[in-house]
Amino acid sequence: MVLGEFVVRRFSILGLCVAGVLAAGAALTPVHAAGEDATSDHASVHTRKLQTELMVSALYCGQQARYNAFVRQFEDELVTSGRQLKALFVSQHGSRHAVPALDAFLTRLANQESQRRLTLGNQYCRDARNLFAKVLMLPNRQLIAFATTRASTPLPSGRVTLLRAFTD
Repeated sequence: MVLGEFVVRRFSILGLCVAGVLAAGAALTPVHAAGEDATSDHASVHTRKLQTELMVSALYCGQQARYNAFVRQFEDELVTSGRQLKALFVSQHGSRHAVPALDAFLTRLANQESQRRLTLGNQYCRDARNLFAKVLMLPNRQLIAFATTRASTPLPSGRVTLLRAFTD
């Protein structure tokens, strides 16, 4: 899949009905996955958003070596956060639909970041270099806290993403 290309998924009428019922039920109950609270869910979303921002900027700005260093330095936190994010999508969409919903969400994050790059032009890579410098200077076990407090741009919203509370 090419960055910047939007994914269109077709849903059957039955699928839309089921998704609507599940979404309504999810909106009425707090999201808790594997004993974690909503704060951890929120943190996992923002950590993945930061990871996606760094990935896209690495591709467009020639920062692959810095991205690889980021992944090596924060591997444990990225894995933990990734598991939490997957559990969140399982709790929202059920095990059968969690992976497609998560894939759609991750695609939307990448598309959003690609659009941001187009909007900012040359400033995008300057900002990316500064972000990589900040992130790579973080102490161990501080990535998730940094991603959560940073949360500078809104998360993409839509039927296949997280509860509205995470996107507003």
